[in-house]
Amino acid sequence: MLRLIGDLDKAGRHGTKNAYQSTLSCLQRFMSSKELSFADITPRWLDQFVCYLRQAGSQPNTILFYTRILKAVFNKAQREELPGTVARFPFRNISLNHAKPRKRAVAEETIQELANLNLQNNTHLELSRDIFLFSFYSCGIPFVDIALLKINNIQGQYLLYNRAKTGQPLQVRLFEPQQAIIDKYKNTSPYLFPIIKAKDVPIYKQYQSGLRKHNRHLKELSQLLNLPTVLTSYVSRHSWASIAKWSGVPLTIISEGLGHSNEKTTYAYLASLKQSTLDEANEKLLMRISPENKITSNPKIINSIKCPLSAY
Repeated sequence: MLRLIGDLDKAGRHGTKNAYQSTLSCLQRFMSSKELSFADITPRWLDQFVCYLRQAGSQPNTILFYTRILKAVFNKAQREELPGTVARFPFRNISLNHAKPRKRAVAEETIQELANLNLQNNTHLELSRDIFLFSFYSCGIPFVDIALLKINNIQGQYLLYNRAKTGQPLQVRLFEPQQAIIDKYKNTSPYLFPIIKAKDVPIYKQYQSGLRKHNRHLKELSQLLNLPTVLTSYVSRHSWASIAKWSGVPLTIISEGLGHSNEKTTYAYLASLKQSTLDEANEKLLMRISPENKITSNPKIINSIKCPLSAY
């Protein structure tokens, strides 16, 4: 596992590396000072490991997370024919249920309330609010992808980027609300938003630090607005999907906008979709939440229209 963690670190796959490191730490706590070989991993051992996690208070999805990582490690070792793995399938009969996550979406009224909130004297909250709104306005783009956006990701009227998690290329039409936020944070940096700033600090560490600050500031905004749902970086993504669904946008289009590359059945139908279909769906959604209902597709007159997001 240490070797795999090292390989992931060299490959720049920091999220997966952290998942393997977390699983290794959990295994070390479970085994105490005892060594663990692949031959020790049996169906009975797995039952004991799951029982330990439950007694430690781990939630079902956390238990599933650890066992999936452990299974992935075992399968890699099996492909290398390491001792104790050949012709063995201890994970074959293990059955764990995936708990449905709690709903993390907010209504369009909350999005509007955020957009109208005057935060001129709270620059740290203002940035997090604007990033939250930019995510929502841009089909739920995740925080990590927002942090990595550069000026050259804007091509004409579109925002083109590859998802950091999957590498899948996505493009989102830029309407007036997104453009107003982009213009607001223009500076000499190649990045669109002031999240990645230091040249001598690894990008991934800056992203992690930025994410922690972002969620902390969103929690402050939640308290400021007395929201029943605590805002997080993922709430904007869930909210876009939920409000789009409530607005009658087909599930296939929502899946494409979110970049769900693992939904094979959905993507079998997406092959024939035109980009204009997604553009029209997102424009329809922005029209619902824009205070002045002024969304334009003409880039020549974008700057001439007063944007409610630029007048905090």
